[in-house]
This record gives sequence, C-alpha cells and structure tokens, in this order.
Amino acid sequence: MKELAIKILIQLSIDEEKRKKALIFIVSVVTGLLMLIAFFLYLITNPLDMFKEFIFGDEILAIEQFQKDYGYNQSIGIYDKDYIEGSGQDYGDITFTDSEISVVYFNQLDENYKNQLYGTDKVGTHGCGPTSMAIVVSSLTGQIYDPIYMCNWSVENGYYAKGSGSYHSLIPNCSKAFGLNV
Repeated sequence: MKELAIKILIQLSIDEEKRKKALIFIVSVVTGLLMLIAFFLYLITNPLDMFKEFIFGDEILAIEQFQKDYGYNQSIGIYDKDYIEGSGQDYGDITFTDSEISVVYFNQLDENYKNQLYGTDKVGTHGCGPTSMAIVVSSLTGQIYDPIYMCNWSVENGYYAKGSGSYHSLIPNCSKAFGLNV
C-alpha cells in the first residue's frame, strides 16, 4: 500500500496533467463532504423548515414573508389591548372641523359596529379597511356612508378577505367607485 502511494506521488510530480486531475478530484471530494455536512447540520437544526421547503417549495416562505413585510394579517384579536380599551364606547356622530375639510369619524370598535358582520368576521376585529373608507368617502363626498354600508359594499365587490379583513385593493378601487381621485 505504501509503495503504491509512493508511485502515485512520483507520477504526480512528473506529469502535470495527472496532477491537475488529482487536484480536481481532491477538491471535489472535500467540497462534496462539506456540502453533505452542511446539509445534515441544516436538517438537524431546522427539520420542519427543511421538510416544508422540500414539499411546498419556497412559495410558502415567500408568501409568509410578504405577509409579515406588508402587514397583510392585521386583524385585532378580542384579547388585544387596543381592542379592549376601544370597545364598549359609542363614538356617536363625530366630525372634526378644525381643518380645511371636515372629517367624519367612525371607529370599528364603536358599539354600533363592532359586533356586526363583515362577511363571516366581525367589524370590530376585521373591518378596519371598510371603516377607514367610510371615513374617507363620507368626508370627501359630503354623503354619509357608515362602516356597515362600506363592509357590505366591500363584500359585494370582492374586497373582503375571509379571516384577514380586506384586500389592499379595497382602498383605491372603493375610492374610484365613489368618484374620488386616487
């Protein structure tokens, strides 16, 4: 065995072509081993992520990251501090008049709206989009549209996203539908 190794080393020192091939072989083996070790380490430390990526591809991760980056899942839970503090109040007919345009105010947690349905969800937890559009449209058109009207409009026109509130396209398309420039 020792003699064979010595013969190979002598041939490698004499023949440049064999030396290049041997070097490529050694680098390939070492690279392959390092990649195999990295794969096993990744598999050990992230088994569920690895399985999810293998089965579903990167699309699921991309969608989850998009939702995190752009706040797609923004619903307020009934146990969230903001929901608890804002609930149970009647905000009545509030209009802010201390600016150039009077702003009609609605609140999705108002007693008049919070338990009303927005699709199959509640206005209080999922109706921020239609409530915001009720404020904008009512303030800029002079015609009062309450959150319930806007929730119904959103559902009828396909902007309701079950369990998530509204599709972001609600804002520009609702504005256009009520004659506002966007």
